[in-house]
Amino acid sequence: MISKLDNQVDLVSSEIDELKPSIVGLLQFLPEDYPGGDLWLQRRLSEVKADKAFCVVAKDLNEVCGIAICSPKGARLKLSTLYVSPAHRGAGLGRKLIDRVQQVARANGFNETYITLGDTKQEELAPLLSQAGFVLAGAHVGRYGVGRTELCYKALNCTS
Repeated sequence: MISKLDNQVDLVSSEIDELKPSIVGLLQFLPEDYPGGDLWLQRRLSEVKADKAFCVVAKDLNEVCGIAICSPKGARLKLSTLYVSPAHRGAGLGRKLIDRVQQVARANGFNETYITLGDTKQEELAPLLSQAGFVLAGAHVGRYGVGRTELCYKALNCTS
């Protein structure tokens, strides 16, 4: 089932297998940024197929150019991955992905959405996250190795 939003951003589940090569290609950098990132992605996509997680994608000519992968964590929703290809940045797709995630979070009763990111990505992502209602909530020094700090941003999923 795909639920259309603006004909650009889709919530996907059952068709994850057909999108998998495009998603894996888009996120090919994961193993470099996160130890075991390739195996993690395979597990998350399996969870999406089993309806234990969800995925929102942005497509351009049937090729995935942006993605948000989310996993429930109790009453909170973790936005595990948010990525837009460099060629498609600046067109508002990141915000559309976040907005769709927040819409799904509210509809499913999650009281908070959070995302973690390396401190090297903060300058690039903080403005987008702030515009979408996220605030910096904490930091975990050494989370993915020496000299690497993982930041946590969160947003309350208000119904209004």
